[in-house]
Amino acid sequence: MRRSWFRTMCSHLRGVRGVGLTERLAGRFGYHERASAEGRRIQADRRRIRASRGRYQSMLDREATPADLEELREFVRTRRGVELYVEPETSATDTTAVAVAHDGEWIRRRVGAPSVARELASQLRIPAYDAAITGYPAAMRRYRRTDDGAQYTG
Repeated sequence: MRRSWFRTMCSHLRGVRGVGLTERLAGRFGYHERASAEGRRIQADRRRIRASRGRYQSMLDREATPADLEELREFVRTRRGVELYVEPETSATDTTAVAVAHDGEWIRRRVGAPSVARELASQLRIPAYDAAITGYPAAMRRYRRTDDGAQYTG
């Protein structure tokens, strides 16, 4: 009789006492989620992205990740006057958000769904706009990135 994968894994892990199955498997495969506040926020971001995106996933694009949301948070923390512009999902890309600073510097990242972007904006206490309705600020269009850094051409 052929043993199942689950029984095989359990037999390898029998010597470990006082630890649940999840922790034993995590230890076996080297995966440990951080138990810090950052780890809990990453887990919450993953759940939020999955819950709000629906069943459809573009074939040409990758899914939004907690790292994408963290990069948007970092941009907001390090710049002043940031506004968030939510871009709709297309056939080629997932829903994205563009964070634009006061001088026009910007960053675009996947967010999974418009509700995730709006919740992120409310957490960070910044305004969120629908890019399809309002368009982008003029400062963003004037902003140019160069090979040796970024500059504002206002």
